Amino acid sequence: IRSGEYINIRVSATADGRIIATQTMFQKESEGFGDACASPDFYSQFNGKTAENYNEIDAIGGATITTDGYVTAISRVFEAINILKGDA
Repeated sequence: IRSGEYINIRVSATADGRIIATQTMFQKESEGFGDACASPDFYSQFNGKTAENYNEIDAIGGATITTDGYVTAISRVFEAINILKGDA
């Protein structure tokens, strides 16, 4: 069951494009599946990642859409860093 709600995350990154910290702030994903995106076990996998390896994480079992959405959100962090650096 998809809620149709956005997953809101907070991401801190260095100017050179390394993720410092990631946290799920709000989600309404399926209980027992997609709601695992709110677990530090999931979102902390992105800490230390760069544009080259941010998608090398363990997906949430049974929640491909949630995992893909989260990874897309993280990719947008790197797009924003490139814009700020003038590389876009």
